[in-house]
Amino acid sequence: MKRLLIYVFLLPILVLFSGCNAKDANKDQDVDLDLSPFSISEINRDVQLSIKESDINTAPKEITLVFENQSDIEYLFGEITYLDVKIEDAWYSFPNKDNVAWTALAYPLPPHSSNELIFPIDTYFDNIVSGQYRIIKKLSIYDDPQNSSYIMVEFDIGNSD
Repeated sequence: MKRLLIYVFLLPILVLFSGCNAKDANKDQDVDLDLSPFSISEINRDVQLSIKESDINTAPKEITLVFENQSDIEYLFGEITYLDVKIEDAWYSFPNKDNVAWTALAYPLPPHSSNELIFPIDTYFDNIVSGQYRIIKKLSIYDDPQNSSYIMVEFDIGNSD
């Protein structure tokens, strides 16, 4: 009889705790993003990447990327653009839209020069909401395309008033 009473009292407590865990699991499932494979240690220090727009509101259609080569090396960069989103203190890869195709163009970035590229962010990524993001671009050395590195720029998307 004592065992039955213990089970009767413990069962609601177990159900309560399992419900809390399921809620936390669903929260993590809603995110369902992979940790970003990019790290600060992989950044190319010769080329700076910035964003021309000073104020980006919710759901931007395009972003102007500014590449500034401060070296004596000629680099190439392509169309492929990676987007990460910061959740709490970690960066996660933001998924591309379904059926996205990137062109195989390569743009030269001569030594001591700058170049702008208008990136149609809404063409490649869906459901961008306010938050902290970063764009990552791959660079290759012109004379040695297998020798690659990355550049990135962080930016915030705010709420439009």
